[in-house]
Amino acid sequence: MNFIIDEENKVIICHASGVLTFERVHEFRARMKSDKRFKRDYRQMLDLRDLTSIPLDSAQIRQLAEEHVFEPDAHRAFVVSTGLQHGLGRMFSAFREVEGEKNIGVFRTLEEAVHWLGIPVEAAKRALEALRAPKSPKP
Repeated sequence: MNFIIDEENKVIICHASGVLTFERVHEFRARMKSDKRFKRDYRQMLDLRDLTSIPLDSAQIRQLAEEHVFEPDAHRAFVVSTGLQHGLGRMFSAFREVEGEKNIGVFRTLEEAVHWLGIPVEAAKRALEALRAPKSPKP
């Protein structure tokens, strides 16, 4: 999991691939929150379409949802490609609603998500392209 903070558009673009574990989400959140540019009131777009497996149970999803990462009125969009991803996104959203956060959307296309968030589609596409680019090994 990785992210780009777009300060101009006040959005955090996130990308996940491979296996999404409970530990991986915690590590990702810690990295994101420790970035000095992170703002709790920014919008978030989380692209889950490249995940191959999500071995999370409902208790773990509830536990993740109980952590207050963003402000309750911050808009967050999950972009998904499978029924399982959609269902787990909706479950997370329902748990967050209990915590007072009502602005989480789960979408099947990037275009729907960015429209709902009110950010330029080209900015989201550029960020995702950079996040998906293979990283060069460090010398």
